[in-house]
Amino acid sequence: MFVIELYFRIERRVIMNCFYHGDRAATVTCQSCGRGLCTECASITDTPVCKDCIQDYVRSEKAEMLKTIVIGLIIGIALSVFIGDIKGLCFGWVPFGWKSLNAVTPQVFLFLPLVGWVIYFIIKFVIAFFIGWVALPIKIYKWINLFRNANNVLG
Repeated sequence: MFVIELYFRIERRVIMNCFYHGDRAATVTCQSCGRGLCTECASITDTPVCKDCIQDYVRSEKAEMLKTIVIGLIIGIALSVFIGDIKGLCFGWVPFGWKSLNAVTPQVFLFLPLVGWVIYFIIKFVIAFFIGWVALPIKIYKWINLFRNANNVLG
């Protein structure tokens, strides 16, 4: 009985073909969407990811980049107007420092009174200002490499 059951389990396995090359057997699946990928398609990146998922990731990173830069410009221009000096543009790197702080701080909700939240955000803003001038060039370097590598992979 066990041998017959094992035989039927083996025979019922599904063979998946490559999403892009229908005549080739899939050797792995995309880590993002689960599509089947042949050896050629799986070898274009370090981890097996299909071209559509790479394009979606690059598209979302471009949107995130644009949003962060626009927020930085708004903060910089607003503070320049408020201060009355062009030096306010230096605050444009605060969003980059803020995102860096979000990456290293725990994602828990703090139960604070209103005054506590104001103090928390002022302290975080000041720290983000000092971290931002380091985080900005690092993030821009990562974006350039990401877009360059994506163009090489996608052709």
